Amino acid sequence: MKCNNCGRSVGKGFGKGFGMLKHLGPLCAKCFKGVLHRRIRREFRKYPWFKPNEKVVLVKETHPRFALLKEAFKLIIKGMPIKLKEQKISIEKASKSYDRVIVAWTAEHEIQAFLREVFENVPRKPEPKNLIKPLKHITNDEVALYAKAKGLKMPHDKGKLKALIDRFEKKYPGTKFALLESIEELGK
Repeated sequence: MKCNNCGRSVGKGFGKGFGMLKHLGPLCAKCFKGVLHRRIRREFRKYPWFKPNEKVVLVKETHPRFALLKEAFKLIIKGMPIKLKEQKISIEKASKSYDRVIVAWTAEHEIQAFLREVFENVPRKPEPKNLIKPLKHITNDEVALYAKAKGLKMPHDKGKLKALIDRFEKKYPGTKFALLESIEELGK
C-alpha cells in the first residue's frame, strides 16, 4: 500500500491499520507525523507568539498525547529563548505561576466538556487566558496511531460520552471535527 502523501510504501511494520483513518487515507509514519505537527503548529498560531524569557510549562501526563505535544512543541520553539518546564501540576496553579500553560487536550476533551455542559448541566470552568491547547484538532484515534508508530502503550479511555461520540464517528466519519467546529463557532 502506498502513502497518499509521498508515494512511499506504508511499510510492513505498521500493517494495514497504520494511517488508515478515513479522513487521512493511507500514510507512512513520517507523513502521518508531519500531518499532526502541521495541525499543532496551526493551532499555536492562534495564540500570541512567545516572548523572550517567558516562563512556559507543559502540563505533564503519562498519556501518549503528551509525548506528541512535547515532540511537536520542541520542534516549534527550537532555538527560542524561553524557559520551558515539564511539570505535573494543576492548570489553576500553573496559570498563576507561569506565563503560558500548555496542555495535551485533544478534540475529544473539548467535545466531551461541551456535551457535559449541554446534556448533564455540568458548567465549564472558565479557562485561564494563558492556557494553550495545541492538540485541540487532533483526535484520540490519531494519538493512538502516533503511539503505535512510537511504540507507546495507549490506554483505553472509557465513558458514556466517549462511546457515543465514537459510535457517531464510526457511522458518520468527520463527526468529531464537525462538532469541534460547531463548538468553536458557538464560543465566538
